Amino acid sequence: MFGAPFESNVEWRETGVESALRFLNRVWRWAAAALPIAECRPAPVRGEALSALPAAERAILRKLHKTIRKVGEDIENLRFNTAIAAVMELVNELYGYYPPDKKRDTVNQAVIAEALRTLVLLMAPFAPHMADELWEALGNKGSTYDAAWPEYDEEIAADEQIIMAVEVNGKVRDRITVAADADEAAIVEAALQSGKVKEAIGANEIRKTIVVPGRLVSLTTS
Repeated sequence: MFGAPFESNVEWRETGVESALRFLNRVWRWAAAALPIAECRPAPVRGEALSALPAAERAILRKLHKTIRKVGEDIENLRFNTAIAAVMELVNELYGYYPPDKKRDTVNQAVIAEALRTLVLLMAPFAPHMADELWEALGNKGSTYDAAWPEYDEEIAADEQIIMAVEVNGKVRDRITVAADADEAAIVEAALQSGKVKEAIGANEIRKTIVVPGRLVSLTTS
């Protein structure tokens, strides 16, 4: 499923099997290290406590919820290869945050617990036997197929900073970084502060301003 889109023909290669096995072993190693932390079942971090988390923990939760959204959408559209790729990216992030040999007191238990539970459920469609074994190790009854699919939180998944292109008379002059929740006035102000945008506008008057949320600021001059 990882080698190509669902509708494509796939040439059998043993290297593909070896690659899949390495990935499964990688998941297992991380899960085994995280299990002692997750067994205490701390509640997920939400609300004000979420905002108070250090940047590293917020980044892990953001990646986690983005991956839930991505995998869910890809499975619905039979894009199994990109769904698995998304889980692989998540596992890389988890290793970066909590390598298996890292001391437990340096990580947030609630973040690790949520990440492990979610990872197991995301793996279930692709590696059901391994997922069920880990699911049982977490103290759950029954199969992962009896469990609800994890839900993502749009606010947690949202980028804290986004990059937007700025056009002047139809030509991209610069790219700006703004807060993901910035309003239109703040975005336009940030665009007008760009030296490249100022140079492109010159002494001309701005006649029209269009903001495409999350993507583009378009300025038209006289």
